[in-house]
Amino acid sequence: MGCTASQNPGHVIEGESTDPLQTVKQCFPGALEAKEVARRTKRFLVRQYQFTADNTIYGESTCPDEINHMDCSLGAYLQQDWGECFQMGGIGGCPFVGKTGYDSLISHAPDDGNVVIMFGPHVGISPNGEVGKFSRIGQAKLSTACGAAIAAYNAGVAGDTSDQGDQDIQQSMLKLKLGNQAEEIAKSKVPMAELAQRAYRLVEEMIMEMAKPTESFKHLVLIGGIQINMPEPHNEYFLPLKFAITSKAEGKWTDLLEKFNSVNTDESAVQKSLSEHFSGYANNVDLVKHSQALLQVKYGFTQKNTLYGQSIGADEANHRSGELADQMRHCWGHVFNLGGIGGIPYVGKTGFTAFSHHVPDDGNLLILYGPTIGVSPKGELGKLLRDGQHSLTPTCSSAIKAYEAVLRGEKIPDGPTHDMMIHLKRALAGRANEISNDKNPMARLVREMFDVSDKTMHDIINFGYGSGWLALLGGIQINLSSPLASVFLPLKFTIAKEGTAEINLMPELQKQFEIHDEKSCLSKREGAFWARQRS
Repeated sequence: MGCTASQNPGHVIEGESTDPLQTVKQCFPGALEAKEVARRTKRFLVRQYQFTADNTIYGESTCPDEINHMDCSLGAYLQQDWGECFQMGGIGGCPFVGKTGYDSLISHAPDDGNVVIMFGPHVGISPNGEVGKFSRIGQAKLSTACGAAIAAYNAGVAGDTSDQGDQDIQQSMLKLKLGNQAEEIAKSKVPMAELAQRAYRLVEEMIMEMAKPTESFKHLVLIGGIQINMPEPHNEYFLPLKFAITSKAEGKWTDLLEKFNSVNTDESAVQKSLSEHFSGYANNVDLVKHSQALLQVKYGFTQKNTLYGQSIGADEANHRSGELADQMRHCWGHVFNLGGIGGIPYVGKTGFTAFSHHVPDDGNLLILYGPTIGVSPKGELGKLLRDGQHSLTPTCSSAIKAYEAVLRGEKIPDGPTHDMMIHLKRALAGRANEISNDKNPMARLVREMFDVSDKTMHDIINFGYGSGWLALLGGIQINLSSPLASVFLPLKFTIAKEGTAEINLMPELQKQFEIHDEKSCLSKREGAFWARQRS
C-alpha cells in the first residue's frame, strides 16, 4: 500500500485506504518531520556560518492556508529559531510580493547580517492516505490542499487557462503556469503528488529570479521544498528540495542539500539494530523513574539522604543536557564523577573512598556506571553522527582504539603507569580475538567493556562510609544520532550495605518496564544542543 492513484486523473484523487506515513514515504521520498528540518537547518547555519537570531532575518514564501501556519509547521519552528517573519507568499506559495517585497525584506536585515528564506507549495494528506485532501478542524468532509493549485490544475484539465481579472491576479497566474501542464500531470501515477512537484518548480523559479545577494548583508540562504500537511496525530512533514547559501563576496551558490540529506536518521533501522543487539534497552525517563521508585519506596532513598555518583565515559555525548546523566543528576542532586575513558572507574579506591566520605550522615550511595556505544543514523554500531559534523566518528573511540591496537598485536608496556589507555589495552588483551570473531564485534566489544567496568567497580567499593545502602546501576549507554535521544541497557541493579548481602533488583526493575511498556518509538532529543543555541 502506498500512494493512491485515481482512475480519473483529471480530478482530485480518490483512492483506497492506506497509512498516511506510508503515503509520504512512497509519494515524497526523503521527506522529514518539519521539526527535524528546522533542527538540521539550525545545526548547519549556527555551527558553520555563525548565524544567530540577532544577526539574521527570516522570510517565508508559503501559501496563506492556515494549515501551513500551525505550531507544528516548519515556518513556526524557523520563526522560533530566527525571529520575526517577513511574509512573502501568496496562494500556492508563490512569492507574489515580487522584487519590491524582496528588496524590502533585505533592507530590514541586520547590519552585516544574514537572510534566510523558506519557500514552497503545500499538499494535504487525508487520514486514509489520500494525496491532495485534508481533514480540517470542525469540518466533516475532506477539503482540497492546496486548493488554489488543484483548482488551477482542474481548470487546465477542462481547457480553461483564461485570465480571471484584476480581482484574482494570483489565481490567474497559477492557471496559466500550472493549468498548461495539466495534461502531463494527469498522466502521472499520482497526479496530486506530481502537481505538488510542478508547483514547487514554479515557486523556486520565481524565488531565484529575485533572490540576489547584495553588499548590505552577509549571507543569503534558501530553504525550498514541499510542505506536507498531515492528518492528526501526525506532525507536518517537509520534503527538502533546496538548501543553498550565497553571498555577494562569494559570487556563487553553494549547494548544501547533499550534506543536509546525508544526516537523515532511519529510525526503523536504528530500532531494528537496538532490538537485535541490545534487547531490553530502556529510554532514559523510564530508567530514572523506575529505578528511583524502587530505591525510594523499598529502601528510603531520597535526594536529601543520597549521594549520586557516575562512572560513564568522558565523551560529551554522554553529558548532554536532557540525557541520562543529566536526568539522574536532576533526580538525585549533585554528582561525583568516578569515570575515566571507556566509562571505567579509574578514580580507583582512593576516588571511591573520597566519594563515599561525602555521603550524608547515615545516608546512601547510588552509582550509575557502564561503557558507551554509538549507533549511526542507519543503525550501524560503534559509530555516531555528532551535531555539526557530516561524517561518522567511532564511539566509544577509546574502547575501539584499544581493541584495534591489541588485535593488531601492538606491544603493551609493562609496569606502573597513569596512562588510562594502557590500562584499557591490558584489560582487553585477552578478549580481542573473541571480540573479532563475533558476528558483530562492536556489540561484543561494548559488553566486554561492561564486564571490565563492572569488575573494576566491585574492586574499588567498600562499606566503610557508614550504615547506609550502596546501590549500583550498571549497563550500556547507547548514544543515538540526532534527533534521537540516547537509551540505556540495564544489565545490573544491586543494593547492599555493611553486614547485608547484595540484593539483585534487576527482576523488579524489569517488571516495571514490562508493566509500563510504552516503547513504540524512540524518544526525540529535546533541549540538548538546541537549548544551548537559544541562550
